Amino acid sequence: MKTLLRAGCFIASAFLASSSYAQFGGLLSGGGGGGASPESIVKNYVGGAKDVLGAQGKLLEAIGKKDEAARATLQADNLTEGATKQNIEDATKTQTDNSKLLEESLKAQGTVLDGAAKVVYAQGLGLLGRGTTKYLALARDVKGFKPGITSIGAAVQSAVYVAQSLPSNMSTFSSTLSSAIEFGKAQGVEIPADATAALK
Repeated sequence: MKTLLRAGCFIASAFLASSSYAQFGGLLSGGGGGGASPESIVKNYVGGAKDVLGAQGKLLEAIGKKDEAARATLQADNLTEGATKQNIEDATKTQTDNSKLLEESLKAQGTVLDGAAKVVYAQGLGLLGRGTTKYLALARDVKGFKPGITSIGAAVQSAVYVAQSLPSNMSTFSSTLSSAIEFGKAQGVEIPADATAALK
């Protein structure tokens, strides 16, 4: 009888230990919101940022802001999938600064686009629409993102920053796209479908 009791206790203890290990193991291997890994978040952010920065470069070029356009284009070219948290912070700041400059410039009186500038501006609108669409999808993916308790490394730090900053920045980027479309219409620019689709 004692032997049976000891066996029963051993089986129960083994079962509880197994369950606890499974639960704890799940926490250790946990990734983030929506199943997105830190690496995929950084990769998708970079894809959106390259489009947005490239778009801002074209839009700024079209309205005569050559120096700012060159900086935006260079930063877009230099941004890679292995971007660090500092790289992403710098890219986000540049995008935000460019958005402010664009909105101020587009509201200013007297800006007129010639034929060549309209072509470049339309290209910028298309890129900005695609970048904004990528950001919108990423903002949904990173909602509630939390790295696993054993997650370490540059990708995790970068992903956490993206998860914290992107949702609040989306209103800025969407506003800039809306203003850019309205300005383009007033200038007789052919508005790309990618630009209007991003605002739906």
